[in-house]
Amino acid sequence: MESKRLIAIGDIHGCYHSMVDLLSKVNYTSATDTLVFLGDYIDRGPFSYKVVKTLQKLQQQVGRDKGICLRGNHEEFPMSYSQAVWYRN
Repeated sequence: MESKRLIAIGDIHGCYHSMVDLLSKVNYTSATDTLVFLGDYIDRGPFSYKVVKTLQKLQQQVGRDKGICLRGNHEEFPMSYSQAVWYRN
């Protein structure tokens, strides 16, 4: 079945509950919709780990073609710089 909607979501920043609420409000249906997460899943909010684990689980359930997760600058930063620089930021 072809997707009816392409839903793009960016800048979650560890705000797990807001992400879940948003997915509920857009009435996401894995059978017909494609989700594209635009990065910045971590940093700033209190639930970065839970956001990442939830997105990984979502991809496992719906497939990487229906749950697309792009890397943002907040994911790139800790991979590109020393831990000390990342903590200072």
